[in-house]
Amino acid sequence: MHRFLKYLSLIIIFVFSSSGAFSQPYGELYDIGDTYNDIQHAGSVGRMAALGADYTVHFSWTGYLYPPEVLYNRYTTAGGVAFNFGDEVSNLNLSRYANIDVLGSNRSVLAYEGAYLGQSICAVAVENGPQSANFLEYYPPAEEPLTSPLLVVDNRRWIHILAFTSRYNWKYGLYYNRSEDNGFTWLTDWVFIDSVRVMTAGITSSSQGEVAIAWAHNLSDTYTNPLELLNNDLYLVKSVNGSDWNFTAPSNITDFNGGFHPDADSLRFYDDISMAYGNSNQLNIAYNCTGYWEEAGHTVTCAGAKLYNYSDADGIHYIAGELTSGSIPPGDRRTYDRPSLGYDPFSGDFFCVWTQYTEAGDTSSLGVLNSELYGAYFDNQAEIWSSSINLTETATPGALPGACQSELFPTITALLNDTLHISYLLDKNPGASGDYMSDIMYLKIPAEEFRNAVGVDNLPSVSLPVSAALLNNYPNPCNSSTMIILVLPQNSLASLTIYDLQGRIVESLWNGYLDSGEHSFSWNAENLASGIYFLGLSTERETISRKIVVLK
Repeated sequence: MHRFLKYLSLIIIFVFSSSGAFSQPYGELYDIGDTYNDIQHAGSVGRMAALGADYTVHFSWTGYLYPPEVLYNRYTTAGGVAFNFGDEVSNLNLSRYANIDVLGSNRSVLAYEGAYLGQSICAVAVENGPQSANFLEYYPPAEEPLTSPLLVVDNRRWIHILAFTSRYNWKYGLYYNRSEDNGFTWLTDWVFIDSVRVMTAGITSSSQGEVAIAWAHNLSDTYTNPLELLNNDLYLVKSVNGSDWNFTAPSNITDFNGGFHPDADSLRFYDDISMAYGNSNQLNIAYNCTGYWEEAGHTVTCAGAKLYNYSDADGIHYIAGELTSGSIPPGDRRTYDRPSLGYDPFSGDFFCVWTQYTEAGDTSSLGVLNSELYGAYFDNQAEIWSSSINLTETATPGALPGACQSELFPTITALLNDTLHISYLLDKNPGASGDYMSDIMYLKIPAEEFRNAVGVDNLPSVSLPVSAALLNNYPNPCNSSTMIILVLPQNSLASLTIYDLQGRIVESLWNGYLDSGEHSFSWNAENLASGIYFLGLSTERETISRKIVVLK
């Protein structure tokens, strides 16, 4: 009924072929639905697209506006887009902020915020059968309102969800729950994770069943000004079996106050995160950092941001971005924003897409910044991130409301099949909701076309690596001493530090300026106990770590 009234009131004729693609610089572009709601998520985006085992691509988003409703669609190579405008999912009067994953062979699962008797609740919808578009809706019981859920389905078919409580004293409560029987039953009590100042979190699972949760932990005990919302570290907890969790002892991935992260004195983890596993339980996390530093007794910030990737295999790598002044994008976003990470088991490469507000003069007639969709990939063989590329090229400087083209809320599926599957909101009126209809788009790009578009010519033509490198130390395991070799692509301030398993500094091997090229250091572990230690290299751009085993 909502859809009928909406299109009756528009009094338009809409001609659309569900299997036809639009003109696009790269790949194929499809319109999978529409919305008047420019705010697809109040916190982290999570996943608005998921790839099934049969390569069906499933989509979720928030459609309409008064009231908002969660919509679903899917795409198959044989049949194209299933529904012209999307299909309604929820039985609730209000539903929004949807995430999606796939249960078993090809049943979609959605988590979203709903409203019941005037209270926000967490709802989970499970498709009744593969590609049936008939959903069974469940409501994990909770004692207080919950909002902005995120979900993942693991290889046991367990559904794991995160959700936030309402803000109290400038903090939200972050909680965890799961169902081990397709949504029928849930943990009796939601498990508390942390008190946070921004609704920024992520959850993912590996093909081997490991589940990981990461979130923004604020470094300020008290709240005195809005800029303290930016002052966050990135915390991480894993469970090898999906059921045993220890949220009281998270790993601090960024450790800005400890100087571990690149540019730790001027950056903080801000407002979005995306997680994906590669082979052998190798976790990667893409996240954005905004400018944050103390000057003349007060905090100053900027519109720019830098995107980074954390990897279990080799630490922190810079993806893209810069700290710039200027106008802050709508919604207190940043000029490099909303990274979304996916893994391609065919090549072993990770791909990242994000929104970027850097096209000169690309503002609407009302002076609101427009964004475009960018991407890069991590070459598994070269162990470097490529340069970035504009995937949409939709600058519309000076466009009137309703004629703008601004890409927002990008999602790439967590797993790829030698093809990138990306969904995003094509906003026709940036900075406002309700007046103009916007589109939910699906961009399908073969991985090889993406890599060729980036091209090796976009990378610096030097013999040194593009990223810093820590070569394997020798011997490892070691008894009394080991030789450490690092390579820098450019001159940089650098620190080389040994840590124990608890993250405590054991020894600082170097802290100062180094020229580009190869450098050797010897570490004497003769007086240390047997065990596992970590070698950390931090430069002005990135942080890399290696494990060292001492055996006596």
